[in-house]
Amino acid sequence: MVAHLRGGGAWRAAALLGALGAAGLGLWWAGQHPLGPGWAVVAFIAIAALAAARPTGSVLVFASLLPVVDLGLQTGPWAAEETDLLVLATATGVLARLAVRSADAGLPSLTRRLAVFWLCGALVLLGGAAPVWGAAPPAEPGLLWPASKAFVWASLLLPLWLAAHAGDAERLAWRWTLGQALGLALVGGTVLLELVGFSGWPLALPGYRAVGWFWEMRLGGGAIDVYLACTLPLTAWALLRERPGRRWWVLAGLHLLALQVLVATQSRALVVAAAVAIVLLLACAARWPTPGWSRRQRWRWALFAGLLTAQLGWGLYMGSDLQQRLATSAGDLGSRLRHWGHALDTLADRPIGWGLGAGQLPARYGAVPGEGEFPGRLEWRREGQGGVRPWLSGPLSDPRIGHLFGLSQRLHGLQPGGHTVRWAIAASQPATLLLSVCERHLLYDRRCQWRRVQVPVSEASVSPAPLVETVLRGSAFERDGWLASVRPAMLGVSVLTPGATVRVDRLELWDTSGRQRLANSDFSAGAARWVGAAQGRFEPWHVDNLYLEFLLERGAPGLAGLLVLLGAALLAGWRASRADPWSAAPGMLAAALALGLLGLLISSAEMPRLMLLVWLGLGMCLQLKPKTSHKVRM
Repeated sequence: MVAHLRGGGAWRAAALLGALGAAGLGLWWAGQHPLGPGWAVVAFIAIAALAAARPTGSVLVFASLLPVVDLGLQTGPWAAEETDLLVLATATGVLARLAVRSADAGLPSLTRRLAVFWLCGALVLLGGAAPVWGAAPPAEPGLLWPASKAFVWASLLLPLWLAAHAGDAERLAWRWTLGQALGLALVGGTVLLELVGFSGWPLALPGYRAVGWFWEMRLGGGAIDVYLACTLPLTAWALLRERPGRRWWVLAGLHLLALQVLVATQSRALVVAAAVAIVLLLACAARWPTPGWSRRQRWRWALFAGLLTAQLGWGLYMGSDLQQRLATSAGDLGSRLRHWGHALDTLADRPIGWGLGAGQLPARYGAVPGEGEFPGRLEWRREGQGGVRPWLSGPLSDPRIGHLFGLSQRLHGLQPGGHTVRWAIAASQPATLLLSVCERHLLYDRRCQWRRVQVPVSEASVSPAPLVETVLRGSAFERDGWLASVRPAMLGVSVLTPGATVRVDRLELWDTSGRQRLANSDFSAGAARWVGAAQGRFEPWHVDNLYLEFLLERGAPGLAGLLVLLGAALLAGWRASRADPWSAAPGMLAAALALGLLGLLISSAEMPRLMLLVWLGLGMCLQLKPKTSHKVRM
């Protein structure tokens, strides 16, 4: 059953109003961008213009930019995120194009499958927002929108893209696959740059987990794992069905790069999910009624398989700790079960089926002293006429973990020699701080200068606190490679004293050339350029199980919505794959299966950008229908 939204002029007027609304909101947010409002506005207009000129091409642009568009580590928290601007720019362009089309061309339609997608999302949103009206309101209501907006954006983009493709979900899936392939190439490039910057070689490193530009991982989690689970099955299917030629070689090279990225993540769950997806794709490929391979085809595939095997062997036995991590999986299950049990304890005071609220689990999990406590917390408070100030707390009880979390700012190109920190920090009780400057991409320190300092008790009403100067000690940051001058670094301030909280009024970092390196050092621009970042003890922020996290935060309705959507997408992909094994369906099915398996050990519910990718992937898979004759090539 299909209900066509044919309203002629009424529909075009609604589409035009939607385009104006999306453009207005997007431009308003772009004008507040902490790094460059002008550039953000220009980029928004350019993406919207491209989407208006080629609505079908907007899928490719969106999918390729999504993994690299986030600048959260550099901007700090602000009114929106770059992902929001990308969504609104895309929606602006597509809606504007649909508004000027004729009444009989390319109008959205409401199908049962699209209705199922919206219904499942409504359950997720309702489950996440329901605690707002409960007896125990959410501890951090400001996190409800960031934790819920992914489905709102997906429910906006999916019907628009279907309309742009005249309802042809098969064409949409192939455009999405091509965009994902381009995005995977960008992710591979960022990971190689990360590895070269840390060690000088573009190879996986023992004890080093690559993250690319997935800055959500500054609080741990598996953002890059989720992205690869969404992407690798799609590109692998494109390679399997591609005929010999230049595109085959390009895709083969892309997968050699992707395997390097996979090994560099050192993710056991991702390896298992990817392996299952590849087995499914090979089973689908075996059903092709194709003639035998020529000698050149067999040589190409043999060469490709040999390179993959050699690369995987290097990664497992010499280039990473992945082999050891796989061997200890059974032993790690006990700690994972304890982690899940501790997370379930947060529901002790909730009615059956009632969740904590979207984004509320960390505040409940980490607020209990003991094994699962926060290593530190960062809160932004308004201080009367003094504007916004960061209040930084140490661990609740464990003095060994305070250094794992801190107020941080991204730096580039540290100068050789010593560095001096000038700080104005107020404390209501004696507190020990750790001041550090380290060469760091995100999680791991390479070389550091640091110093522990004592903050005396001061009057909280006195603002700003007296300015103190501290000379850091440690590495001299000598030039040790051709990337030394651009190697990323981070300044960090951590509270080591359990139970202590300090107010930071000013932070300055001076190098030997007499330059002050920190932006917004007096917080006159609020939280711009500053973030809270962790290097360990990630358990409070991630429950490491997508289904359990949905149950804990969104209750029974949210979990039901996720399971129904995942099951419906798998069923639709399976039926479409059986009807036509040459279609895009096997790739979409394998990606949905990989996501479902990965969710058993990794959660992405707290990462809006990754959940947007998940919702769009499942929604597109759900729209696929069996075809028996028409075949579409990418």
